[in-house]
Amino acid sequence: GDFFEDNFRLPDNLLSCEKRDCEYANIVFKNSDTKPPVLIESNTLECEENKEIFHKNKEKNIQEVLNRKVILDSKPLKLGVILTNWCNLECIMCSSSRHANKITLPVPALTKIEELLPYLEIIDWQGGEFFNFKHIKRIFYSLDRYPNITHQIITNGLLLDQEWIELLLRLNTCLILSIDSPIKETY
Repeated sequence: GDFFEDNFRLPDNLLSCEKRDCEYANIVFKNSDTKPPVLIESNTLECEENKEIFHKNKEKNIQEVLNRKVILDSKPLKLGVILTNWCNLECIMCSSSRHANKITLPVPALTKIEELLPYLEIIDWQGGEFFNFKHIKRIFYSLDRYPNITHQIITNGLLLDQEWIELLLRLNTCLILSIDSPIKETY
């Protein structure tokens, strides 16, 4: 059903989707000068190559860890990325340093993240308010080429829009909505 419909409700028993080759499996988005980004057909061969890269790296990583190797040749399987410390709320439990200055990840650093995408199993997108970092959407339009990645995002949800929701539904996303309040009495 539609999450935004008044009569939407979860079924009594939650089921996981077993169909990985649905209508969204062969679609990626390509960033362009026009807004919104252009929808194009995914290169299935590229997706398969990324899966192979991922599995080979994971096997190598497991072997290196089992052999107690100190310096690994494999790439990381998990990545924590702090995009910004800026938040659109000032919740009392957050550090005041988040509100004192607005530090964001330099845009060129996103290239380094993109280089790791074929190897990653989990990306934990951290920081202040994730959806305020405008440059991250460019990467998210190409992430369905990496089906092995689970994206974990903590957000207050106030900056979510329809475009982001549709984009996240195409990916393996764990969206955690913070329901803390910036108002002391409500908190």
